[in-house]
Amino acid sequence: MQDEGPVGVVALCAELTAARERWETALARVDPARFEEPGVEPGWSAKDLVAHVAWSQREWVTNLRNRRVAGSPLWELPLHERNAAVVAESRARPLAEVLAESHAVYDELQEQLARFSDEELADPARFGWFPPAWVPQRVRILRGFARHYDEHRAGLEAWLASTAQP
Repeated sequence: MQDEGPVGVVALCAELTAARERWETALARVDPARFEEPGVEPGWSAKDLVAHVAWSQREWVTNLRNRRVAGSPLWELPLHERNAAVVAESRARPLAEVLAESHAVYDELQEQLARFSDEELADPARFGWFPPAWVPQRVRILRGFARHYDEHRAGLEAWLASTAQP
C-alpha cells in the first residue's frame, strides 16, 4: 500500500459523508421486510452488512479516541472468521438496534476524525500510536472508512437489482 499523499481533515470528513450518503441511499431502497433476507453477500443480509460496517467503525472510533491501536480480540482472527463472528453476534439483535448503532457510530467517527488537525494528518511522526508498519499508510487507512461503505454498497445494489420485482 502506498500513502495517497496529504489530505485535510475537512476533505477526509467530506469523503466519509459522501460515502455515507450513498450507503444510506442504497439502504433506503431495501424493503424493511427484506433487511434480514440472506443473499446480499454470500450468507449475509442487509442487516448483516450494516452490523459489519458499524462494528468496524466502532473499533476505529475507540482507536481514534484513545490514540492507540487496540481493540477486540476478534482482530486476532483471520478476516473471514472475524466477519463471521461479528455477523453471528448481530443476528440476535433487532434491526432497529443495529440501524441506530450504525448511525451513532458514524456520528462518533466523524467527531473523532474532526479532532485531528491537518498538520497531524500530514505528519507521520504524529501517528506514533499506529503500529510502525501502518504509519506510511495512515491516510489510506483513514480513507478506508469511506471505501468500506462503497465496497458493501456495491454488493447491496447488485442484490437489489437482481431481486427487483418486475
